[in-house]
Amino acid sequence: MARAYFYEDGRPGRPRVPVNQSPPKYIFHLNALMLRLDDRGWYRELAKRQRREYLRANAPFEGRPIGDPLEMDRIMCRTDVVAECKDKTDLEIAQFNGRVVLEIDPDCPDDRLFKKIAAILDQVRKRRSRRINTKHWATHRILALYELKLRGHDLSQDRKQLAAWLFPEIRSEKTRGDKFDRSRQYLCEAISQLPTLRAQSSL
Repeated sequence: MARAYFYEDGRPGRPRVPVNQSPPKYIFHLNALMLRLDDRGWYRELAKRQRREYLRANAPFEGRPIGDPLEMDRIMCRTDVVAECKDKTDLEIAQFNGRVVLEIDPDCPDDRLFKKIAAILDQVRKRRSRRINTKHWATHRILALYELKLRGHDLSQDRKQLAAWLFPEIRSEKTRGDKFDRSRQYLCEAISQLPTLRAQSSL
């Protein structure tokens, strides 16, 4: 017969798993860093980690390794508000960065052209929030969570351990686990909103 497990408040819970109470030192550094980040800083830190994740999954990019950090920034963290796609690689990067890619006839009269571009942008912007509130990202320590993921931790299998490292000040396992789950949601949200955050940080 399976044994039942309960949280401190009496609710059914998961089996008790041994937890290492000493988190990696880089978590303390990232927790302090997140409290100081503005929009540009959030974009820089999240995009840098997104680039690492992408390159790890797709290296070598386009059949060649990328070792120069400046080149990696150019490829994966473009900050130009408008950039021309000159080849297949440019197009792939633009799509990865969540850019709107348009095919434009340069012979089209300006008044008609700009009207059509404005209409497309209006449609895209309606699907995106115009301002991003990042305060929950810091309190839920999403940057540290992202770093743990990039260093090989399974966010599902290691849930209890990672929750203890991220939120040691929370004594209740249930409350700590719930906040960890919200942290995962905020991380997904932050990554999906990077294009908007990039534009917001350049205002």
